[in-house]
Amino acid sequence: MLKRLTGIEVCPSTIENISEKIGQAFRSEEQIEAQKPASEIAHKILAAKEELPQRIYAQMDGAMINTLEGWKENKLGIIFNENDLQKSGTGENERISITKKTLITSLAQGLDDFKLRFKYWMAKTRAQWAIEIVFITDGAAWIDNFISESYKGCVHILDWFHLTEHLWSTAKEIYGENSPRARIWVERYKGLFYDGRDKEALAKILRAAKSVRKKQTPLFNLYNYLNSRSDKIRYKYFRSKGYYLGSGAVESANRYAIQDRLKKAGMKWSIEGANAIAFLRTQYLSGNWENFAWAA
Repeated sequence: MLKRLTGIEVCPSTIENISEKIGQAFRSEEQIEAQKPASEIAHKILAAKEELPQRIYAQMDGAMINTLEGWKENKLGIIFNENDLQKSGTGENERISITKKTLITSLAQGLDDFKLRFKYWMAKTRAQWAIEIVFITDGAAWIDNFISESYKGCVHILDWFHLTEHLWSTAKEIYGENSPRARIWVERYKGLFYDGRDKEALAKILRAAKSVRKKQTPLFNLYNYLNSRSDKIRYKYFRSKGYYLGSGAVESANRYAIQDRLKKAGMKWSIEGANAIAFLRTQYLSGNWENFAWAA
């Protein structure tokens, strides 16, 4: 593209070196900013006296990337305002597109690094002071713990797709992979959870687990998993409030922001290089490209 537009040819290794250098520099700047006292960050951001958002959605997910030190998890977060949602369809067929979002990434730097960066962008985007903060997650323990520790009082929803995934996994263990009875079982419980009869559904699962002689373990596992997240599966209530129920936004972002670039056939990255490129991609996709101090 450079050669076509300018007549200047730059070799791929030079582009790679420059990209990684710039990505590392700006990623380090982000870390320095994020490490400043919370009160200092808050004062700087709130001093603008802009209107606070009404409802903010936040999601998190992980994806494995092949590095020179083996496969490592990249943690990805996404934050977006409800006003930037465009919805189509209803119920399980509901689809959304997001016109503006903020992506946060951290590869193999530990959970504390991701938490630091995520909290910084929650503040920087003013999401931290929204009237409502709605987390939609896949039920991963590290995500649940992070939210319960750092965002008490927020709305936390177990992604509807992951609920149905757990139902299907249990049904297949009980009835077999292609059994028609598995489909009937799943549809019955999906209906109960979707209609707000989650307590009834949990009671039925527990009774079934106690009454059958075989296949008890998958039923007990399902009950324990959902019962420990009972406040996150109130789907009728969530729908009555108009909340979005799916974590597809972050799962999709994992693909187009991270995996489409870092997970091509045969690729093996240094951790520093992968973080640099992932940072540049997420900043570009978040609409922050022009905010860099390029002159510096």
